[in-house]
Amino acid sequence: MPSLPLVRRTAMLALVLAVISWAPGTATAAPGHHAALPPAPAAAGATTPFTSYEAESGTLGGGAGVVSLTSAPTTQYSSPALEASGHAYAHLAGTGQEVRWTNDTGQPISFVNVRLSIPDSPSGDGVSATLDLYVNGTFRQALNVNSRQSWIYEGTNYNGNDDQNPADSDPRVFFDESHTFLTGGPIAPGSTFSLVKDSSNTAAYYDVDVVDVENPPAPLPQPAGSISITSCGAVSDDNPTNGAPDGQAADSTGAIQNCIDQAQSQGRTLWIPPGTFYLKGTTGLHAQGITIAGAGMWYTTIYRAVPLPNNTPLAAIFSVTSCTVQNFHLDSSETGRAMEFGGGGAMDTTGTNWVADGIWTQHTLSGFWASGTGGTVRNSRLTAIWADGINVNNVALNANTGNDLTVRNNFARGTGDDAIAINSVAYNGSTTYNAMSNVTVTGNTSIAPWGGKGVAIYGGSGHHVENNYISDTARYIGLGAGKFGVNGNDLTSATVSGNTIVRSGGNAYNQGQPALHVGNGGDGHETGTVSDVTVSGNTITDSVYDAVGFSQSTNTQLQNNTITSPWRNGIVIAPPFYPAPTGSATITGNNVTGLRAGATPYSNNSSGFTASVSGNSWQNPTSEGPYGGTPPAVPGAVEAENYDTGGQGVAYDVGSVNGNANGYRPDGVDLESTSDAGGGDDLGWTGGGQWFHYTVNVGSPGRYTVSLRVAAPSAVAGALHLSSASGTDLTGPVAIPATGGWQNWTTVTTTATLPAGPQTLTLNQDNGGWNINSFAFAFAQTAAGSWTGTWSVSPQSGGTSFGRQTLRQVVHTSTGGTSARVEVSNAFGSAPLTIADVHVAQRADGATITAGTDRPVTFGGQATAVIPAGGLAVSDPVAFTVPALSDVAVSMYLPDATGPSTFHQQGNATNYAASGDVSGDTTLPGAQTTGSYFFLTGLDVQNSTADGSVVTLGASITDGVASTTDSNRRWPDDLAVRLAGAGRTVGVLNQGISGNRLLVDGAGQSALNRFDRDVLAQPGARWVIFSDDPINDLGSTSPPPGSDQLIAGAKQLVTRAHRQGLKFLCSTLTPYQGAGYWTQQGETAREAFNAFVRSGDSGCDGIVDQDLATHDPADPTRYLAAYDAGDHLHPNEAGLQAIADAVDLTLFAA
Repeated sequence: MPSLPLVRRTAMLALVLAVISWAPGTATAAPGHHAALPPAPAAAGATTPFTSYEAESGTLGGGAGVVSLTSAPTTQYSSPALEASGHAYAHLAGTGQEVRWTNDTGQPISFVNVRLSIPDSPSGDGVSATLDLYVNGTFRQALNVNSRQSWIYEGTNYNGNDDQNPADSDPRVFFDESHTFLTGGPIAPGSTFSLVKDSSNTAAYYDVDVVDVENPPAPLPQPAGSISITSCGAVSDDNPTNGAPDGQAADSTGAIQNCIDQAQSQGRTLWIPPGTFYLKGTTGLHAQGITIAGAGMWYTTIYRAVPLPNNTPLAAIFSVTSCTVQNFHLDSSETGRAMEFGGGGAMDTTGTNWVADGIWTQHTLSGFWASGTGGTVRNSRLTAIWADGINVNNVALNANTGNDLTVRNNFARGTGDDAIAINSVAYNGSTTYNAMSNVTVTGNTSIAPWGGKGVAIYGGSGHHVENNYISDTARYIGLGAGKFGVNGNDLTSATVSGNTIVRSGGNAYNQGQPALHVGNGGDGHETGTVSDVTVSGNTITDSVYDAVGFSQSTNTQLQNNTITSPWRNGIVIAPPFYPAPTGSATITGNNVTGLRAGATPYSNNSSGFTASVSGNSWQNPTSEGPYGGTPPAVPGAVEAENYDTGGQGVAYDVGSVNGNANGYRPDGVDLESTSDAGGGDDLGWTGGGQWFHYTVNVGSPGRYTVSLRVAAPSAVAGALHLSSASGTDLTGPVAIPATGGWQNWTTVTTTATLPAGPQTLTLNQDNGGWNINSFAFAFAQTAAGSWTGTWSVSPQSGGTSFGRQTLRQVVHTSTGGTSARVEVSNAFGSAPLTIADVHVAQRADGATITAGTDRPVTFGGQATAVIPAGGLAVSDPVAFTVPALSDVAVSMYLPDATGPSTFHQQGNATNYAASGDVSGDTTLPGAQTTGSYFFLTGLDVQNSTADGSVVTLGASITDGVASTTDSNRRWPDDLAVRLAGAGRTVGVLNQGISGNRLLVDGAGQSALNRFDRDVLAQPGARWVIFSDDPINDLGSTSPPPGSDQLIAGAKQLVTRAHRQGLKFLCSTLTPYQGAGYWTQQGETAREAFNAFVRSGDSGCDGIVDQDLATHDPADPTRYLAAYDAGDHLHPNEAGLQAIADAVDLTLFAA
């Protein structure tokens, strides 16, 4: 395995340690990689006084977009998405673009910390800028941000740390963090706060990753009997640093050291009062046997300013022995890891029973470099560190021991090496060290290290690494247990348990490194002993490559771990670049789910590594589940090859295994490639008595038409039937006609009545001699009782939490009816959702309803409904007159804490939240307002004259992002007005999601992934207009797809619509030159896609030429000025009307 020599602390330790580096591939959010960063489970991770709001989970405005990681990197180099927490961030590039959140902490917010990236300067020394903070839509203050302490380039030296020349390309270290108290008072609970790129904000763009918010306690008072550093002449300088020191600040180094000496000689505490105190030059502070205390990490700062370039080795800011240090902030002007950039540590400590408590460290070489016996680092923060966050070892300050040390309840984000490491060194030259023992690392959070592991164990014995939360490594392993380099100690025992590891692993040196690794070689050296490591009860989710990798190691116990949705394989012995010529492990009780096509839950690639493997999910698959982890939606299509996981006798029962099944799924049987439209595999080798299970999620109860794609050389009477989990025959016998061959396909139909919710259907093979490719479910409606959707939004994940509150949400109808029903979604909830006291009424104005129109809504005859996580509730019919083109208020009471809500971000409407159960009240005085929709996803009407509904599927243009709030001037609204004016009773359903894409998830699930739910499942759907999603594929996916990929994706949607009997209307893509993410490559693909739409072989049933309707005839790559909203990406209301006017109403034949 290749490696790169690296000196971790050149000033303090001459030991050259070999560390491997890593490099990522960039892209945008994909299935399994959530755009929103999930909170650590209660049992794992640090308890912090702040709440983190991920930008990708906020509400985007003004054309802002989300950039996310969508697939495993194919390059060793970095990207902003790889270095971002959640592997995603919001991109603000145009004036007026913003990301907004709601304060749902239940506490006021008086302090913010922002992690973001702005561009480097052409010379490589960074720039400073501001970004504006708004509260409840009103400007509050400008936040200082900079890029002076970020941006390193690797183009000429991979994994180097000393190149700040942008011309050398291949950058990394994109993000920095800055914090401040708020002016103008705290942000109240329930208020909104936004980061907005205004015209006064001079950076070309702002890539916002995450905002931490809190309400710090008051400054701590000076301890009785302590010595204040100001009594020795230390002087505070409180001018903001913003990435560079204040040149006029006084140097307090001598004064502080003088006070330390006095405190030591007098046995007193050293007090550092509120303020920023400078250490100028290369000298650090030294203390022994005392307590050093500040007023709190928000108030007291020691700031080191080193003249650059520097050529003097630097000691740490503090070098302390047997001390207690607590409650202050350490910062530095350091611009890189190398000595010339001021690289020096923050806190070196050793001795006995030392304590570091409540220390916040930024911009230093390392946070804690700690040795000795009985010491503890706790309750501390480490953000934007150039190398290790917390490195407990046996060498710091010339010690030779590192025993009984504890690292507890610390938060680390954005470290340039291991966030937390146990680093047992065996020798350095002729100096030897005692192997470390009994180190405990527990309850810590490690997020987004851009150059190291989340938690690393390097040698020693008796260590416990427990209940930590690790996520979003950019290049490397999330959690590793091994030894460090040729001169590290062997690892002879450790326990790794209860940890949560999310989106971890990386592609350093193009190696595809696992999320969790056990064995030698994790640092580039296949040497030494790694033995007796117990890895149990850990949760590993969305690993970027393999979830668990073994290299050479002995007697490892891998027990009862949960692995979900790895991007490559589950558990692998000797994966690429991690040789295991010998070794042994016991692998038992592990559960691996959510594997991708072609992946394996377990493999042993070494003939010399002995593994005892028993009781794991892939061996005893007694638990059944939907293929891929998520049940397909009904209405919608079910692919025959996607039968449940669980194996023979559980998920299926066949007499023999045939076909090329394992080419598609490792547990596959009786599959073969199909020539049917859409490709993929079909299910063959049918025979009487065989059966296959399919777990589905039925959105609404009712009678469904089931359309089966089948092929048979000869007719087969009574070929099959569908049954429920209880064995009830749902369809009766289904006959299959002769199609003339095994790959000559036709559609046969039957009907089935299904209840709502998740359920398992059985495809029973009663007589053989046929193949099946898919079966699709559609509402079997009658003219008299049909339901037509009049309003809808598409659900998204990551909305705010509610509890003991009433939501009153206003929807604007498209068509009318004599009765109504509402649809409430918990699609992205993590727990059951309770709704109560639901009402519908005609809206008068604001939050006020029209007297006499209020009607209660029930679900199964009950006023309260409990919707399971992932589920949907459709109400009973309500006798309620719904006028066309009117406002209807839907109110619901949420009696319990909801957790993060299922919502629709870009509502472009004012909705209301009030305390208590006030659903039936005429007005809601004092209600808070929001621009999003929560839980409510549809309103349907019954109208015997209705012709059905048209679904508009798209992104921000469809979502109406540039229309005025409450104006109802989205282009689907304008289309509804045109249809009503033409005397047509057609519902128009807006399924646009701002930032959405056709091919990959990001801002909501991709069009391909949400098509069944958001189009095919819509009541009365007869037509679909596919709009602007591909523009975001071209602009916010890296690398952008080619036109061939967009065309293939669109063809998939056409095929799926036609299978359900829907007409598919294709839109050309509007111009967007001048927008922040426009490129010539994207323009070429846009024009090719538009040519496909206009061609005769697109398969589309009609064309909406949005491009022709909106572009400037003199410059077709740009909007006509009269239609441009100003960001050159979105049309204004006149442009939205032009799009609606471009729809040929004759396409909607009755």
